[in-house]
Amino acid sequence: MNSSLRILSLITALSLFSLSVTAAPLYRFIDEDGTTTLSRSLPPHIAPKGYDILDENTMRLIERVPPVLTEAERAEQQRLEREAAAQRAEAELSAREAAEARRLQRIYDRNLLSTYQSEAELISVRDTDLQHRQQRIERLQATLPKLENQLREQQRLAAESELSGRPVSDNLKRRISALEQEINHNQVTIANQQNELEQLELQYETERLRLLELLAIRNDN
Repeated sequence: MNSSLRILSLITALSLFSLSVTAAPLYRFIDEDGTTTLSRSLPPHIAPKGYDILDENTMRLIERVPPVLTEAERAEQQRLEREAAAQRAEAELSAREAAEARRLQRIYDRNLLSTYQSEAELISVRDTDLQHRQQRIERLQATLPKLENQLREQQRLAAESELSGRPVSDNLKRRISALEQEINHNQVTIANQQNELEQLELQYETERLRLLELLAIRNDN
C-alpha cells in the first residue's frame, strides 16, 4: 500500500512538473477598449503599448515590458532623468557643504574658546589692536600735507621755468613724479588700512557675540 502511494505521488509530481515546464506564457495587456486582457498570444499592434508576461499555472508575473516611447516621450524622459540627477547632485553637494561648514564651525569655536577666557579679555585685545592700527593710519595721514606742500613747490618751480621760456629740467620732472607717486601710494594705503580696520571691527564683534554664546553653553553644562 505504501509503495503504491509513493508511486502515485511520484507520478503526480512529475505531471505537475511537466505541466509547469511545458506551459506557454500568458500575456496580460490593455486592449483597444481599455480592457485588461489575458491571452496566450500577443497581438503585434499591442506590443509597443507594453504588456506583462505571466506564468500560466501560478499567474505569477515573470516580466513587465514597458511601452515603447515615442521620440518626444523619450526626450522628455531623458530630460526628467537629467533633472533628477542634477537635483541629487545638488542635494549631495549641499549636504557636503553643510557638513564642512559644521566642521569648520567646530574648529572656529575651539580656537575662540582657547584664545579668550572671557568677553573682557576679547574686548581688551580688540581695543589694543584697533588702536595700534588707527595710529598707523594717522601717521600716514600726517605725511600727506607735507608731501602735498612739496609737490606744490616743485610744480611752482616748473611753472616758473615754463613762463620764463626755459625747459623744465629732467631732475625737476623726476621730483614731481616721485612726489605724485608717493602721495598716491600713501592715499591708497590709507584707504586699504581704513577698510581693513572696519572689517576687523566687524570680525571682533562677531567673535564677541559667538564667544558669549559658547560661554553660556559651557556654563549651562
